[in-house]
Amino acid sequence: RAGAREASAGLAARPPAVVHAHLSVASPFALQVAREALRRGVPLVLTVHSMWTGWGPVPRLALAALGDPRAAVWSAVSTAAAGAVTEVLGGDVAVQVAGNAVDVDRWRPAPGSRLDPVRPVTVVSVMRLTRTKRTRALAEILVDVRRRLPADVPLRAVVVGEGPEAGVLRRRLDRAGADTWVHLAGRLDRAGVREHLRSADVFLAPADREAFGIAALEAR
Repeated sequence: RAGAREASAGLAARPPAVVHAHLSVASPFALQVAREALRRGVPLVLTVHSMWTGWGPVPRLALAALGDPRAAVWSAVSTAAAGAVTEVLGGDVAVQVAGNAVDVDRWRPAPGSRLDPVRPVTVVSVMRLTRTKRTRALAEILVDVRRRLPADVPLRAVVVGEGPEAGVLRRRLDRAGADTWVHLAGRLDRAGVREHLRSADVFLAPADREAFGIAALEAR
């Protein structure tokens, strides 16, 4: 509420040319700012970064705080995400696609850099350790891959990220004896992530409801 009051005061004191709010499934602060922009007649753009499928009435209930969604310009980060938003808003509301992007030069390996050719096959995941990102599935996939590979094939995995499912992931890997070859790196800055991606043979993204995964773009 305090944040919404500050946003309202800011809009009143210095009205912007346009307000661009970024939404997940339910984004109370962003929706309150958007509602205030509409109330003051400020042009509004809303971009959805999540999949609105599988959440039941939650997206519609969240939008009830907005008022008339047709008063805003809508976009989503992928065709799939835009389709889900259209289903909630109704077919008469246009939803544009504004895909995510990354600075390719920032993620490209340094010229002349070389990897040790004699090293384990390396799998890297970069993700928030949550249910939505399917952290438990990540553990099962890694354990299953190790089980399927011959024992003499070296395998290494690195999981970059943190979140509420970190403990679950650690316990599952410990029970399977995978803690000897799976490294939980925690949260890293871009330079740290880039170094792990540089050494990866495989990038593993277990989430099946990604609107547009930026981590996959960075890995590519």
